[in-house]
Order: sequence, then C-alpha cells, then structure tokens
Amino acid sequence: MSCYYTISDMFSMKIGENHLSESVLECIENLNNSIVDTTTKPSKYDRRKNNDYRVKHQHQFKSTVIKKTETDLDVHINNIRISMNKVSANNMAQHRDAIMKSLEDLKSMNQEMKPIYFNILNTASSNRFGYKSYIEIIKSVIEVNGDFDIVLQQWLIDYENTIKEIKYVSGDTDYDAFCNYNKVNDKSKSKTGFIIELFIEKLLDEDFMHSMIDNMIQILNEWSMQKDKTNEIEEIVELLYIISSKHKALGEYFISKIHDFIRSKKEDPDKYGHISSRSIFRSMDIVDLMK
Repeated sequence: MSCYYTISDMFSMKIGENHLSESVLECIENLNNSIVDTTTKPSKYDRRKNNDYRVKHQHQFKSTVIKKTETDLDVHINNIRISMNKVSANNMAQHRDAIMKSLEDLKSMNQEMKPIYFNILNTASSNRFGYKSYIEIIKSVIEVNGDFDIVLQQWLIDYENTIKEIKYVSGDTDYDAFCNYNKVNDKSKSKTGFIIELFIEKLLDEDFMHSMIDNMIQILNEWSMQKDKTNEIEEIVELLYIISSKHKALGEYFISKIHDFIRSKKEDPDKYGHISSRSIFRSMDIVDLMK
C-alpha cells in the first residue's frame, strides 16, 4: 500500500488510530522515525569540532604597526639622554664627549637648544650620588655654549619659584596630590645639593647664593606667622640644613636667623606654637653643624 499522506491526514488518522489497518499504522511509524528534529542542539563534540574548524580556517590578522621615522634631531636628543643616564665616575669622559658632539650637531641644525639644556640640568640635578661627574659635563657645556648660561639662570629662577609655591596636601584628602607634593619636595632637595656643587665649582657666585638663602629665610619668617604652614616650614628648614651640611661658610651666613627661629617658639608659644618639633630639631642640627 502506498504511504502518501498529508500532515492533516496523519493527524486525523492518529485520532482514529484504533480503526486503522496494520499496514497504515506501519507506514505512519516508519514516517515518524525518519523525521529529524532540527531544533536539537549539536552535541558538545560537534560544537567543538565546528569551532576548531572555524578557528583553523579563519584569517589571522596581524596588528598594524606604524613605524615612526627617526629624524637626525631625534637621534641626537636620544643620544644625549642615554649618555646623561649612563654617566658615572668611570665613564664620564666618554659620555661627556658624546654629549658635546651631539650638542654641536644640534646647533649646526639650528635647533632650539633651551629644552635640551633644561633636560641636561634636570637629569644632572636628580642624581645625588653623581653630582661630581655631572658637574664636569656642565662645565664643558658652559665653556663651549655661551647660551647655556642663560638657560641655567632661568632654571635657577624656576627652582626658587617652586620653593615659594610649596603647598602641603594631606594624603587623607587627596592621595595623588600628596604623592606629587612629596615628589616635588624630593626634587627640590636634590636640586639644592646640586646648586651647592655648582657654587663649589665656581659656576655660581657668592652673591647669588646669599640672595637665594635670603629668599628662603624670608619665606621661613613669613610662613612662621601662618598657622597652616607647619609642613611647608619643615621643608624650608630641610633645604637650609642641606645647604649648611654641604658648605659650612654658607651655613654661617644664616645661622643667626636660625637661632632667631628656634627662640621664637620658646619665647612666644602662643604665636609660634604651630611650628613643629621636627622643624625645631632640624634647626638645632644646623646649629650643631656650625660648631
């Protein structure tokens, strides 16, 4: 018997299933077994196999890398930076010569030298253990490059302005600003030591050093009258300690002012009570250095 039935026929037959002949029921059963449920999800194995196939045959795209063309200017600036960072007592002459050659080439290219000189000074003043080697390089640069002295003067002015602008920020209020506050103060301490080395090597004169110290003492006196400057006062006293510890004659120049500062809190605690014990003890260290 032929098995050509529509779905509706099959449905009707199913209702009357008990009245159908054996041959018809067998045909329906065979048709039912041959139907594949297309909604059935593929097995884990099939999915893995299909995914592996796609991964294997998909295009592998490499990220595009844009290579920056390095100019002669970049090469010379980078050479100076590398040499400045590698300077030591043993290789100073070698790196000094390399720096001088790069500076000469840059000037022949009519490049703006101010930012390059600033970078040299900032790098030289940031390494407290390599001052001597860097000073030799600075001396050579000054001898050949008359415009370097102009930049040095501006660098010193920036240093003094940084001291005037010291502003304490609590870590509880703004932790990032607090970290920046400490970073700026660390740089000021390092630059202070470097400036003393410049003075010792006669690259700065006594009049400048006295003027710089007078400005610090003036700031110290002004802030001593302000109750919200406790932490800033500590930083100024620390800079004065660095000066006196590296050059006794300079310490003697302002020692009388330090005595006045120490007495101020003892004689008028109501007015100067905000001056911290740390500031007083560090001031007493300066007095001891002068003995």
